[in-house]
Amino acid sequence: MLAYTRSPESSAGSVAFETLDRRLIVVSDEAKILEYLRSAYRRVSVALPSTRDESVDCGEILAHNGQAWLSFNGEPMPFPHDVPATNFRRAFYGSSKLMRASFRRNADWHSLYAAALGVRGKALIILAQSGIGKTTLALELMARGASFLSDEFVFVRKSDRLVRGLPRAMLIRERTLTIFDDPRLRAVCEASTPRMPHGDRVWDDIDPGDVFGEGVFGEPAPLAAVVLLQRRNGITASVEPVPSAVAGADLCTRLNADLSAFDRLTTSVGLLSGIPCYRIGTSSPRCAADAIGEVLR
Repeated sequence: MLAYTRSPESSAGSVAFETLDRRLIVVSDEAKILEYLRSAYRRVSVALPSTRDESVDCGEILAHNGQAWLSFNGEPMPFPHDVPATNFRRAFYGSSKLMRASFRRNADWHSLYAAALGVRGKALIILAQSGIGKTTLALELMARGASFLSDEFVFVRKSDRLVRGLPRAMLIRERTLTIFDDPRLRAVCEASTPRMPHGDRVWDDIDPGDVFGEGVFGEPAPLAAVVLLQRRNGITASVEPVPSAVAGADLCTRLNADLSAFDRLTTSVGLLSGIPCYRIGTSSPRCAADAIGEVLR
């Protein structure tokens, strides 16, 4: 039994978000956790629902409750590492797990961990390991006129492969400001207070609309291509078309679904069937953006 029992309907300790046709209430006993959630997910923030039905989920992220710090719909959620030591880490990792748990309850959409941009009315999905540079590439593409769908949670409708994204705020590291040297991004970052976890500045809640204007947010669009982004030395980008089976094997590790390993793979391959897929290797987001421009021409 969790020690913290504040009612989810109490606005003092609760926030609510809506994505697709689902709403998620998050309760916390720590103001800094709630502050992060309101800032990072402000684009999908909604008023607390007055009634509860099957479309509403409830999670808890607690700072003062020992080991039982994270729960979803009344059940403790497993966490593969030690209990996060800071309020930021509890808010960051806890909200991600709660969001994914809620998304999995939507039967009409696939959800996956990826970035998605709109290019000329079509959707591009970018798959990459953490730290490879998908956020920096997303920034580069937005600077060239692409619209923003998401750089973390992406949804693909099962019936027709329409792509939507969760427009949460972006996490910007100091090295990103060096690689993507855009005065608009730098001005927004410098106007806010960063964390300094290892001596380098990190901004946790940079909104793309504050950088590029409100017009940067894109409408849902049909899936046109998938890019597997890889780091590669050299000043030019390598571009290699890959079969949907190869891209699906990469996608299945990012698919947010309660499926067996075989079903995850077959679902991922089926999702990409007939969709052009490319492996792009580069050390430069500009080169990667150039390559994407060519393959989507």
